[in-house]
Amino acid sequence: MPGPDIKTDAQRAFVVRLVLGVLAANLFVLLLAGVSVFQSRQQHESRVRTQTQNLAGALETSLSGMIDKIDIVLRTVADETQRQIRNGGMDAASFVRFVDSQRERVAELYSLRVSDEAGNISYENGSGTFNISDRDYFIRLRQDPNAGLVISRPVFGVVSKRWLLGFARRIDAPDGSFAGVVQGTIPIDLLTGLFASFELGSDPVVTLRDAQLNVVARYPSAEGGTVTINSRKVSREFRSLIQQGHTSGTYLTSGSLDDVKRMFSYRKLPKYPLYVNVGRATGDYLADWWRDLFTMSSLVVLFALGTLYSSRVIFLKWKNEQQAEEELRRANRDLEERVAERTVELCTANEQLNMELNERKKAEQITNRVLSFVRTLLASSPTGILVYEGASGKCVLANDAVARMIGGSVAEIEAQNFRTIASWRETGFDLTAESVLADGVTRRAEKCFASSFKKSVCLECLFSRFENDGVPHLLVIAMDVSEKKTLEDEKKLIQSQMLHVQKLESLGVLAGGIAHDFNNILMAVLGNADMALIHTDPQSPAQENIRQIEKAARRAADLARQMLAYSGKGHFQVEPVSLRAVVEEMTELLEVSISKKAALHLSFSSELPLIEADATQLRQVIMNLVINASEALGDAVGDIHVSAGRIECDAACFSQGWLVEQLPEGSYVYLEVSDTGPGIDPEVMGKIFDPFFSTKFTGRGLGMATVLGIVRGHKGTILVRSEKGRGASFRVLLPVPAEPAPEVLPPPPTSDAAPASGTVLLVDDEESIRSLGKEMLQALGYDVLTAADGAEGIRVFESRRDEVRCILLDLTMPHLDGKEALAEIRGLDPDVPILLSSGYHEQEVGKQFLNATHIEFIQKPFGMEQLKQKLHRLLSGESVPGQEGRSL
Repeated sequence: MPGPDIKTDAQRAFVVRLVLGVLAANLFVLLLAGVSVFQSRQQHESRVRTQTQNLAGALETSLSGMIDKIDIVLRTVADETQRQIRNGGMDAASFVRFVDSQRERVAELYSLRVSDEAGNISYENGSGTFNISDRDYFIRLRQDPNAGLVISRPVFGVVSKRWLLGFARRIDAPDGSFAGVVQGTIPIDLLTGLFASFELGSDPVVTLRDAQLNVVARYPSAEGGTVTINSRKVSREFRSLIQQGHTSGTYLTSGSLDDVKRMFSYRKLPKYPLYVNVGRATGDYLADWWRDLFTMSSLVVLFALGTLYSSRVIFLKWKNEQQAEEELRRANRDLEERVAERTVELCTANEQLNMELNERKKAEQITNRVLSFVRTLLASSPTGILVYEGASGKCVLANDAVARMIGGSVAEIEAQNFRTIASWRETGFDLTAESVLADGVTRRAEKCFASSFKKSVCLECLFSRFENDGVPHLLVIAMDVSEKKTLEDEKKLIQSQMLHVQKLESLGVLAGGIAHDFNNILMAVLGNADMALIHTDPQSPAQENIRQIEKAARRAADLARQMLAYSGKGHFQVEPVSLRAVVEEMTELLEVSISKKAALHLSFSSELPLIEADATQLRQVIMNLVINASEALGDAVGDIHVSAGRIECDAACFSQGWLVEQLPEGSYVYLEVSDTGPGIDPEVMGKIFDPFFSTKFTGRGLGMATVLGIVRGHKGTILVRSEKGRGASFRVLLPVPAEPAPEVLPPPPTSDAAPASGTVLLVDDEESIRSLGKEMLQALGYDVLTAADGAEGIRVFESRRDEVRCILLDLTMPHLDGKEALAEIRGLDPDVPILLSSGYHEQEVGKQFLNATHIEFIQKPFGMEQLKQKLHRLLSGESVPGQEGRSL
């Protein structure tokens, strides 16, 4: 430190104390600033890590959904190609229309082409024809029958002048040999457009790589947009994570193409060999942190300059005081000899002393201002700061930030001793503090707990030790991470709900498709059984066997109806229904259906509104839930409670339901069935509504699946609560209609059937059903014309319109389905009676057809008597539009 020479021991001791005090103050402030800056950087990096992980997850979901849709189209075209090959050859015109309709289902598809076994393009929706036998995907599919969906490397289109990504599937001949491939492409710039649609900040990087880590797409494109396609450059960190088998991860590295340092997060698409990687530049997400660092550094420098200046002033004043005192003593010794001549000097010394005292007061004022600055710095810090004496454990300093975090005041906190705080003992903070005081090693801890002021909080704390005048102190710096924990929990909940929705939709589509095909098969069984009963002698022993076949087939049809109910495509006769009346009329049936050791209790709200529902389906829901509760009780004594009431539901209410479709908020009627059984095991809870899943040896596993499908069809949801050892509760929510439903009129009585006559045109793509239907119609007295699809049916009707009295039309056919054929026929003759048939229920037909005149619907499988009644109603004019009941 500059200044006069130091000559005495007192002066040396004073200077040492002053320098140590200044250094201690500056080191303390520097430590606080460094910790604050370090915590701020960690917070910025944690936030960008979460953001890139969320973006990578969103892109993974979008890309998987798009590829799933493309794969469905490729499977459909491959199946249609194989079907036409089995039927004797390709119908070019109908195949072109079919492929065009499939390509239009996926807007992302740029092209869709089919090649034969030699690689020659037999269909191309773009321009030109060529051979693809040298393409990597063609070679792989030809060699591997089990390759499934193959994703090719990006290629540059000669005609389109664009980079394209291809997807291909194998076409098999009837004998299983290779018959060609079906291949679709999407533009690479479509993927980069998808990447650009997300909010990524400035200077981001999003890449899509294949299994060999070659670049498939990159946003933004480097050096003109094409240089990165098929590039193999990849960072060591990314390659290492992939080689270790990680399907997702986060790492910090410099870009492999532009050397910009970024934070990357990647995810592998679950079903496809593709990786999506999202990166944000450190210069982007650390910009605010650099500004904070500059501000904090400036404050520290100003504080250091202030303390240096104050220390110099204090030293100079102290030295002047020492000199003045020395002069005063010298004056006293010489006072007797030089009183007269020293009088003037004494007055001068007094004046000088007064000036020095004033200057000392000014220096103290400067010191107070510096201390005030430090207190302001502590009060405005966003992180909580606590200082405790190491020996006594008493709190000597606490700022406002930590008081807000734990819900107390600064005074209350400073009155505490960390060794007696209950929350510190529960979280282990006291042991961490003692370890830090013992060895001086800084430690970090993160805990969620209730503070001594009864506030729940999640804190990330840094414990360190420092000494002041040789006395050890404990410094605790705390950050509130409650919001971070909440965001992580919300992310997990959203991902769980998305997976649940995808599972329900996939199982619903599967169950509906199986039930439809099953009904077509049962149609042949039941129809042939009816014909066999007609053609055999009533006294023949075979009659009883045929009836047993018919009985078993009808039981199978009931099973198919349950599968349709699970898929949400069941048949619902909707009318105003009192839920209380439905339950009360079932009381006796319910009591005899449950265990004799179970007691049934009913409870209903006094004002229970009507709902629009199918009473028969509601009875099945009630019966299945009550029987499920009874089976949960087993042989034990217990209670089953059935209650109903009205409730107002919002989004929070629906979030706990098993059906998470967007349901409108408002009034709902609830039906709740609860039991006092052992409850549902957590590992079983996620499967209780899966079709064909049962914990009972004799169960088919369709009871609860049917309940879910019926509730879905009624636009409702199900809430399930269970606690191990305390029973389970199933609450069904059904919407209250805004207006009362119109009364459903009963169908008019059927008059005595007149003799059947005339010609019926039968249109169905199944040969067995055409043959059976023709025999049944001829047995009823009709002449029959047949057609194998909608297009052939239209041609037959045009050529023999005057003969055709009625048309029996299947709805699901290739080339031209029943709905399209119906529209064409109506254009030719709007009054011709038409009987529609399908393995699905009638709501699949569409309201625009069932509400029209001269149209009836019959569901497969049907028998002779049902067909006879439907044709009689249709041909006699007794059919009433919309009389079949309203569908949900």
